[in-house]
Amino acid sequence: MSRHAKKRKKKGLSLWARVVLIALILLAALLVGIAVLGEKSDGSAEDSGSGEKKNSSIEESSSTESSSSEKVPGIAFPYELGEGGLAVDSLFQFTGFNPDCGNQEGENVAGLTVRNQSERHLTSASLEAEMEDGSVFHFEIADLPPGASVMVFEKDNQSYELDNVCVNLEGDAEFEDSQPLLADSLTIDVQETAVTLTNRSGGDLNDLVLHCHCLMDEEYFGGLTYTYPIESIPAGQSVTVQAEDCYLGQAAPVRVSQGSQGE
Repeated sequence: MSRHAKKRKKKGLSLWARVVLIALILLAALLVGIAVLGEKSDGSAEDSGSGEKKNSSIEESSSTESSSSEKVPGIAFPYELGEGGLAVDSLFQFTGFNPDCGNQEGENVAGLTVRNQSERHLTSASLEAEMEDGSVFHFEIADLPPGASVMVFEKDNQSYELDNVCVNLEGDAEFEDSQPLLADSLTIDVQETAVTLTNRSGGDLNDLVLHCHCLMDEEYFGGLTYTYPIESIPAGQSVTVQAEDCYLGQAAPVRVSQGSQGE
């Protein structure tokens, strides 16, 4: 009996110990949870502060870029010159053989698209584009009829970087009232690069010079013209000139000069 009673007493103590142990474990888990929650809360606050700092940095950078843009606004295209007679539609890069620099090969050469929006023939124009880095690009245009557009290239083959802002664009332009093709004396027919001139004047025409642009996709390619001397066209006769320099497109006659005018 005594062994049986002692055994029951031992069993009861084991149960009580278990209850206490479980309570201690639950209490410890609760304390750990509170501590972890507190650390996460502190970490979130740090992250939030870091995020605010990052946003501030972005805004400051944007503000700096805006200030820089205000200092160097650049030219807005299209840009008018020659008392509104010319419109410069764009500034671009060109890689290839530059027709305005003796067909020298160049990479990222500066180019302008220029349109004659007047009702007069542009005899000649010299344009200068001043860039943000202090460099200056030079362009020459000869014989641009009313309504015509030309891709003109930097005459010294200077290269142009797209992030180099154009801050000033100016130039001199000379116009004349009529298109100088001797229309009263000549009929001109063009078949690709073959230009046929027929003398309708009733007398011989001597010492002529034909001036042509190369026409590509409704724009002249190159600001300068190609010239072809013609010794004589007898009355009522025709002469065909092969304007081989215009092989990239079609020959576009823009002037026929005579005698000293062709020099």
